[in-house]
Amino acid sequence: MEGSPPRRKLRPPSPPGSAAAQPSLDCLPSEILENIVARLGIREAVRTSAVSRAWRRRWEASPGLSFEWDRGEVDPAIVATVLARYSRPVASFRSGWVEREHSAVTDEWLVFLAGRSVESLTLGFAEFDDRRFHTIHSAMFSCRELTELYLENCRLPAAPSGFLGFPNLTTLSLTMVNLPEHGESTLEAMISLSPLLEWLDLRSVCTDGNQMDEWVIRAPNLMHLTIESDYDYLWRVEELPSLQTATVKVDDDSTDRDLVQLLTCFSQVSMLVLHLPATEDNALDGLSCSFEKLKNLTLHANFRSVSSILCIFSLLTRCPNIGVLDIEIMGSEFPQNDEIDKEFFNTLETNDLFTNLDDITLRNAPCLSNDMHFIEFVLSRARLLSKFWVFRDDSNSLSKPSEEAVIEIAKYRRASPKSRVFFRSMEVSERGERNGTADSGEEMADVQSPPPPPASGQRRRVGPAPDALGSLPLDVLDNILSRLHIHDVVRTSALSRAWRRRWESLPTVDLTRSPGINASDVDALLLRRTAPARSFRLATRDRSWSPTAFHDWLLRLSRGGGGLRDLELTLRYTYTKIKLNSCLFSFRELTSLRLHCCGLPHVPTEFAGFPNLKTMYLSVVKVQRHGGRGLATLIAASPVLQEVTLIDVVLIGDGPDEDWVIRASNLRKLTIALGSEYGGRMEDLPRLEECCLFGLNYAKYLTGMARVTKLTFYCNCMLSTEVDMLERLPFLFENLRSLVLGVNFCILSHILATFCLLRSAPVLEELDVWVFSDGTQEMKTDDEFFDAQWVNHMFAKLHVVRMKKVSCLCNEMLLIEFILSKARALRVLSLTLASNSQFSIKEAITDITEYPRASPDAQVIFAGREPECANDEWNGFVDLSAELSDLEDIQTSGRRSLDTVNPRRRQRLNGESVAQLQQLEEQLLELEKEEEEHHMRRMQALNEMDQESENVFRHQEYIISTIENVHRGTPVDPVDNVAADVQVDSREDHATLDAADAHVGSATKNVANGAPNGFADSPEGHI
Repeated sequence: MEGSPPRRKLRPPSPPGSAAAQPSLDCLPSEILENIVARLGIREAVRTSAVSRAWRRRWEASPGLSFEWDRGEVDPAIVATVLARYSRPVASFRSGWVEREHSAVTDEWLVFLAGRSVESLTLGFAEFDDRRFHTIHSAMFSCRELTELYLENCRLPAAPSGFLGFPNLTTLSLTMVNLPEHGESTLEAMISLSPLLEWLDLRSVCTDGNQMDEWVIRAPNLMHLTIESDYDYLWRVEELPSLQTATVKVDDDSTDRDLVQLLTCFSQVSMLVLHLPATEDNALDGLSCSFEKLKNLTLHANFRSVSSILCIFSLLTRCPNIGVLDIEIMGSEFPQNDEIDKEFFNTLETNDLFTNLDDITLRNAPCLSNDMHFIEFVLSRARLLSKFWVFRDDSNSLSKPSEEAVIEIAKYRRASPKSRVFFRSMEVSERGERNGTADSGEEMADVQSPPPPPASGQRRRVGPAPDALGSLPLDVLDNILSRLHIHDVVRTSALSRAWRRRWESLPTVDLTRSPGINASDVDALLLRRTAPARSFRLATRDRSWSPTAFHDWLLRLSRGGGGLRDLELTLRYTYTKIKLNSCLFSFRELTSLRLHCCGLPHVPTEFAGFPNLKTMYLSVVKVQRHGGRGLATLIAASPVLQEVTLIDVVLIGDGPDEDWVIRASNLRKLTIALGSEYGGRMEDLPRLEECCLFGLNYAKYLTGMARVTKLTFYCNCMLSTEVDMLERLPFLFENLRSLVLGVNFCILSHILATFCLLRSAPVLEELDVWVFSDGTQEMKTDDEFFDAQWVNHMFAKLHVVRMKKVSCLCNEMLLIEFILSKARALRVLSLTLASNSQFSIKEAITDITEYPRASPDAQVIFAGREPECANDEWNGFVDLSAELSDLEDIQTSGRRSLDTVNPRRRQRLNGESVAQLQQLEEQLLELEKEEEEHHMRRMQALNEMDQESENVFRHQEYIISTIENVHRGTPVDPVDNVAADVQVDSREDHATLDAADAHVGSATKNVANGAPNGFADSPEGHI
């Protein structure tokens, strides 16, 4: 008995029902469980099969799993087994290091991944010294859902003959990748057949064999390009309109590449890294394009010869807005071929050179004479320079000693009083230590040569005071002056001699803020300009202006050197029949085009497009013969167009059966409110996020908007035959989160169209319904009719519903009941009664109290009545940024209704209590009384402001008369009048209230938990 083990104490039995009371993971909704599994690594996700029997195969069907692991973490042999058991699409697959002995296993991976719709794929193989890489499986070309592809240390096979491309690919990165002989066509096809490609990174990509073929990079949406290699593999680029950053480092000085043509394609980049080859002649001679957007420039070049220096300055003089410059000197171990003096650099100076330069770095500098002259030249010219970093090449025997270089730089004159020079060794640069500490180098003190003493008996001359305003950057100064009346801008010529003609070269000409000017003022302004205008905005309210004046002004802008980027013309309504000059299509640099009340000329056959246009706004514009096709041509010729607004545009000669197509691969926001029945159709708009459609025969446009996230659609303006089009939509709006509808509940086809859209939006979260019920109901629907429209995924994620201008007709109330009884995730249903509704808030509350609710958290909020002005069917849908000239003479008067921006919220009332309903009416009277008092206080404040304004105007007239006495050479016309633009506020949540807000709570919440005047329990329900 002594050797026997001690007896284990038995655990007392659990009380009955305790096991069921303990919470577990299985109690959570399946969506949450899938989210938990998706956040785990693939190893941890597979291990969840040991949690319980219910979890044994959960990971196999959990969406969004990422197959990613570090080097040596997972045995490559079992990856294929895991992929074979996984039944959902693979979100991401990354294996950054595959050993040589496991290379063949990756073929099986790619076969599985092609069948699992992989979206992000990363394959990296172990480094091979002989570049005998593993050839990856051709199944990679079948991964059509790829959005990201990263390949490293491998060999790419030839693309199959039926290769259709990667329609969703946005990132392509190839590092140390070999192409088969004549495999350039494979890479060219991968790029050109990826229409959404934004990132392209090619590093050490080469081909087998000695002969290379020329190939082209075509990518209209490419934003970031990197090409690094030791040899020039005969690639070239076509126009890249969306490019923002470019890195081209080809260490091949024997290449005969045309750098001028290459840089012309990069003219719109904001960051550029470029290797300039050492050539006998200036490789950039003849460069004519200007890099207006370039802010950050990195060059790999040298100062050994005249041709190299000319090449550098040919580029620098074309970069007026550069702020950061980094130059790494190549071949510093070789002596200088040409000795350059200071006068040579002085001859290279231009007006725009270094005007915005703030930070410059010179790396690997031997500090020879040419290098030192360049340092001196920059310090003496860059007026905004703050830091100059010089990293000396210490390993070079030709380098000047550090002490001598420091002493010499200290003597250089500096144009910027805040400039600081840092002298470092190249080793510090390679470690990336640009921290300014004393132990890694010597910071140059701001040493200036003292001025010579004045001669005896000679009076010291006092220089003029510094011009603080004139030292501002040009874009800041332009932003300030563009906000002034043009008369005040011209008056700045009286400030000083330096300001005498400054206004003539400002990039922006904004005359929308200059009321009272006449046509002769605009003529004089454009004739006096000495620099091309970047932005021109004009709004006329004067009936005396001749229509031919607009032709002359456009011609003047087109002949002023080009470069116009922003054009806005707002004419009078009577000018809509007058066509603008066709030189409008010559503004190739346009990024924004806004036209109001005018005629668009015929699109010429030789029209090359607007390669940089991003915003197009046409309001009350007539498009000439075959207007639909002309409009489609204009949009298709703008490859980077992102926003299009068409309001009351007249397409002359276009009928409902005309066949024209809108193609815009980059379009993100679209508004069409033409008011007439036109033809045309939409191709797939892959990037469209927001759309508003108002008019007849527009349901067909929805076929190209499968990815839209916010949709506004007027069902009350559609034809009855368009319901069939909505019922036959071949897809669901998988991304649609917000839906705004205009519905006439008196017409059955409009109700059916509403349900067609609701059934097609499985992930809808917010629903806005603007009710335009007018007339007698064609058919009084019932519960059976609404239940027949129901599908399982309807209202699955709906949590906010706003219904405005509700008349409380039978069909409208049935929809409210239907939403409350079906939307299980509903939180808020907001109602606003129409101004002409025969129902009262009391009656609406009484009816809605009896409706069942699927969501225990649902609240019904009554926001009073809509004002009379809200009956405009445009209200809440289209934001009209400019009014027509017919509204110029209309003056509004009288008091406004309550604050529409922040409508006050009232305490909850018990709709079942008659006494509290009477209290509601009393509070409505109190609100009207408060409104009257608020109006009286506001009128009193306005009277006081008028008196103060008169004092200000008198003071202003005194100042103006004083200036005119001093400078009588500049006659100035007084301001005649100010035409204020009246804008329609289209924000949906700004509803003007006539009554207090009554909140209707859920049936599971009562006053015991809440504030005073809450709702008590009642057998009928809770409000």
